[in-house]
Amino acid sequence: MRKLLVVGLAVLAVLGLAGGLQAVQKQACNRSVLCNGLIAVFDFEEGSNYAREASNSFLRAYEPDGQNIGTAAGKLGTNAVSLTGASTSYLRLLDFGGLGSSAWTVTGWIYPTAAQTNGDFIFLVSNDYQNDRGTSVYLRNSSGTLYLDICTVLYSNDTCVSATTGPNVSVPLSTWSFIAAGSGYWANGQANLWVEVNAGTRYSAAMTGYVRGNSWDTLIGIPAFSAANFKNYTGRIDQLSFYGVALSEKDTDLLYNSGSGRTYPYDTGN
Repeated sequence: MRKLLVVGLAVLAVLGLAGGLQAVQKQACNRSVLCNGLIAVFDFEEGSNYAREASNSFLRAYEPDGQNIGTAAGKLGTNAVSLTGASTSYLRLLDFGGLGSSAWTVTGWIYPTAAQTNGDFIFLVSNDYQNDRGTSVYLRNSSGTLYLDICTVLYSNDTCVSATTGPNVSVPLSTWSFIAAGSGYWANGQANLWVEVNAGTRYSAAMTGYVRGNSWDTLIGIPAFSAANFKNYTGRIDQLSFYGVALSEKDTDLLYNSGSGRTYPYDTGN
């Protein structure tokens, strides 16, 4: 028994040092440009009342205590996560600052079912800095139509910078749309925030200063801090991905795949 235990521990040690434990439990990303900089991708195939696990890492998205976050038909698989817009209907990525402070991208398929009212901001993904400001990707209601926006806090003046200043990127209700948003690399103290819908035109805005580092949790479906016109998301989300790099328009075209989408591990042949 002692010999078996020693041998077993030795095998585990070898696997651990070589990264073998993760390789056994998680499927490796195929050779694709879409693997570059990929931090986490959630396919939300788990049933309701379960923590949602990333397909490529051990990052988990947790339900609030005592809550049962539901599922509905997915865009790319059997299930998508289904959020009701209630204050308890969201997922939390613990200690995950996935939006900033360097180059980053978030992508996913969304199926919103409520537009709220004119002037409201409906939060898809957000994280927090000091419990009163942060970086967010959200839908903005303008005269009843939803537009995709990105907003961040700048170190220099704590002013929110939107990547769209008018009705540029609309998102329809009760339809699957592919969204992508992020921040480009810094050059001469400046970066671009950008958004895309269905791999269409990339709308961007330059910002000066630099984004505050995010050491708090990342939230899915609710704002990280409160304001009168900040609303929770109602609808489905599928294949939500976080990158630690700025994806190119070619990359988002690959993910969109003419509307068919792509699932991890991204066998694109690239």
